Amino acid sequence: MAAIHVFSQGRQEQRPDRHDPRLSDLLPLWLTDRRADGRRPRGVRNYEEVFRRFLVFVGDIPVSGITTQVVQMYKRHLMTHVANGTARHALTVIRMFCAWAVDQGYLAYNPALSVAHPKVFPPDPDPLPRDAIYALLRALDTPPARHRQVWQRNRRAICLMLYAGLRLAEVAGLEARDIDLDRRTVIVRREVAKGGRPRVVPICDELAVELEPIRDYQPSWAVVSPHLHQLLRCCLISLDNKSSSGA
Repeated sequence: MAAIHVFSQGRQEQRPDRHDPRLSDLLPLWLTDRRADGRRPRGVRNYEEVFRRFLVFVGDIPVSGITTQVVQMYKRHLMTHVANGTARHALTVIRMFCAWAVDQGYLAYNPALSVAHPKVFPPDPDPLPRDAIYALLRALDTPPARHRQVWQRNRRAICLMLYAGLRLAEVAGLEARDIDLDRRTVIVRREVAKGGRPRVVPICDELAVELEPIRDYQPSWAVVSPHLHQLLRCCLISLDNKSSSGA
């Protein structure tokens, strides 16, 4: 396909022919513009994953092939395979892409605007029972004879979620520079905070004890691990086995 050369910031960038480029040609450009808008890397990766699932459904069609009928068909597909919240997010991403395509002159109008998003109702609260919290803390009080350092790291992750209310991804992105033990605060930075909204969280006495070893860390060191999802899964399986055995 022919390409138009556009000069941007002193370097040459290839853009697809405006005649009717395919979605796979436009996706990298859209993502580049999202980064230029200051979107967080994790958010841009999510946009790409969501849009590529749309690509699997419709195929690598020309951009003009995105019609209201196509988006509506994809909505029906989503509503039979994923939760309402996931479907709503996917349709939002498609709507954002189409709005960008209109601004860039690839589309005359946004075909996704007239497709209503499904309603999302918040789930009923399902808090962890108090006895389950006590069982978890009792299990954490007795580290195994081996791999004590690894266990301490996993314990620290759980305590950050229990005592500071941090989300899993926020704990995974936490660095030593984010913790001020003298002021008793944890800074949840924009790049790891949910929705990109940074905040300051107080440190209680119990959590301060768990975080004391952080004083010896380099500022850029991870407080737990960027691979927390896998580590925590192994930790919780071990805790469940320990609780089941009556330890």
